[in-house]
Amino acid sequence: MAASPRVQGLSVRDLYRICALRFAPASLVRSARAPKEVVERLKKWLPYAQRSLPQLRRMVLQALDDPRAADLLEVAFCPPFDEPLGDELKGILQGLRCAIVIPSVADLDATANERFLGLAAFQHFAPHFADGTAIGVSGGLAVQAFLNCLDLPSLFRLRLFALNCQGSGQLTSKTADILLGDLLARHWQTLIAPHATKPQVTVDPSHLSSALLDFAFVSVKAPEELLKQQGVAAEVLGYRLMRDGLPFYPAPLCPQVRAVPLSLLQKMVREGKWVVAFATDAEALWATYQAQRVGGLLFNALVTDDRCAVALLRQRASQRRLADVPQRQRWWGVSQRFRVAYLRYGGATGHPSNDAIAKQLHLSRKQVPKLLDEALQGDGETLPVVRLRVKPPSVEHALELALLETWNLREVRVVPTFDDERGYAALGEAAAEFLWQLAEGQAKFCVGIGWGWSVLAMVEALAQVGAAKRLPLLRQLTFIGLIHVPPAHSPLLLGTAPLSLLGTLMLRFFAATPHPLPFSIACQIFNSNEPIPPLDAIFTGIGIRGGKLITAYAHELGLAVETHKWQGELLFQFFDRKGRLLPDRWEGRVQALPLTEVSQMATKGKPVVVIARGAQKAQAVQAAYRAQLFNCLVIDRSLAEALLVGKRRSPFSCGKGSGAEGRGRWDRGKGARDTRLDI
Repeated sequence: MAASPRVQGLSVRDLYRICALRFAPASLVRSARAPKEVVERLKKWLPYAQRSLPQLRRMVLQALDDPRAADLLEVAFCPPFDEPLGDELKGILQGLRCAIVIPSVADLDATANERFLGLAAFQHFAPHFADGTAIGVSGGLAVQAFLNCLDLPSLFRLRLFALNCQGSGQLTSKTADILLGDLLARHWQTLIAPHATKPQVTVDPSHLSSALLDFAFVSVKAPEELLKQQGVAAEVLGYRLMRDGLPFYPAPLCPQVRAVPLSLLQKMVREGKWVVAFATDAEALWATYQAQRVGGLLFNALVTDDRCAVALLRQRASQRRLADVPQRQRWWGVSQRFRVAYLRYGGATGHPSNDAIAKQLHLSRKQVPKLLDEALQGDGETLPVVRLRVKPPSVEHALELALLETWNLREVRVVPTFDDERGYAALGEAAAEFLWQLAEGQAKFCVGIGWGWSVLAMVEALAQVGAAKRLPLLRQLTFIGLIHVPPAHSPLLLGTAPLSLLGTLMLRFFAATPHPLPFSIACQIFNSNEPIPPLDAIFTGIGIRGGKLITAYAHELGLAVETHKWQGELLFQFFDRKGRLLPDRWEGRVQALPLTEVSQMATKGKPVVVIARGAQKAQAVQAAYRAQLFNCLVIDRSLAEALLVGKRRSPFSCGKGSGAEGRGRWDRGKGARDTRLDI
């Protein structure tokens, strides 16, 4: 019995496939042992089928713990809103029209907490932005996160204004002009192109008035400790406010900042325009609210976290118990799933284990998988709070997985497309690598080979992979040419017939190996009158109507091969576009393994590999697929893309929707419970 290959270092291909299966909607179930399904899916693909279940489990765990996995995941958070607590804030802060309260992660990462405020504001207010909407912004991390949500089309259709900017001297924090400059810098290549549309961005607040603005987004910050000792409780646009909301004298405005007067914000509120404040400090928030004593409210919308909201509630409505706020138990679950999801997918320390998350958040280990599952899927009443998308390391890796899924194949390898001989070289190296992977763990391995330039490229590459080191158990390697044809004399055909390929293989293999091989190599050619050993795999090219090689062979044999009825050729045998096998056209002068036997091998799950390049072969490959003549592909990118036309699935992602186009507009894909240590 052949030994299973050990789990060794994971390739990028292995890592991507495991991550894609782990977080893809099609593979996810509401089960505490979701990675078990990843193992089951891998078992259907080669060469993973040769591994035992324990080895595959270890492989999955190794992949999920691999630091490279974090680079493959694109994470999009959607902070949930605590509407009952927001209503309580509107009761305390009279005149407030909107209060958005999200779960706090300030104790885990204060910077991330600010950014989630900006993300929440964008998700709520962006659907109200129309072409030409004028938005004024301040500095601060929350505003920066809000601006980072703007894509290039939004940047062109909106008008952006800085509410404050640098004055003189050294700044201790970023003002709005710096944030807007960073925003433009992210798209500089597009913006400097000839005839490119220029965004409407104004960084000088000197002549700004409320009549020009539709929205304003401002950060409310706690002051530095030295200013706190002097009674300053808040900073807004660089203005310093005392605990009672009055300006700090003798220096109400930071000397290093130029800003619009606070009366501009107050006038916008009176006019019914949105002025949105970001705040995470209860004392600073209350001081800013108190500023209404001189000129009116500075804001009429608030984005904060639940810790700040609870602190303000306890300070200003002490008679109101937190337990009296509706849905507290439900909100605890929602906020915890957001915090757990942040630690797993958004933290700066990688992807901590369930045990580490449970310890940090003072939860039981069993709670963490459940909360992660709900974070990715929702619980029926609430939407998911995080969405994952697996980013392919390359276009070729994405095409491989798409073909595996849509064509139900056992293995696919895709290489870049080249118009010169590098195309065949890349194809041959990929096919040779796959062959050696199939032979790993085997004592005997028998390979049938077809003919053509693609098979020649594989033969050329076989001796370059270092088989002696990676196949310690192999003792006998047999190559069988599956076609016996009369000798060909045309220069176009030299080296492409199976007999020539076998000779080339022996010559190149031993010439490239200075030391004796640990296994023996045998070669033989197909003979219909003699039995051949059981084949473990077949590697063959595929021909098309009007192909140079098949036409040249027909000419050499003096035969006229009709081309209007057949779509493709495999092992010198023809089939039509519906996959129906056609009668022999060679008048008995060609002997080959019957395609019926090839089809039987493929349907039984033994690897039958077609090696091909070029989009022009797409129809022939499709016809061969209908005839069930293969179950594995080694192809180039152009052919892979042609095979997926009309069949391409959506990118692998996990969770239901994201973005600011409405919190209710979500994809219908399911999420997953992350229990990588539970198998």
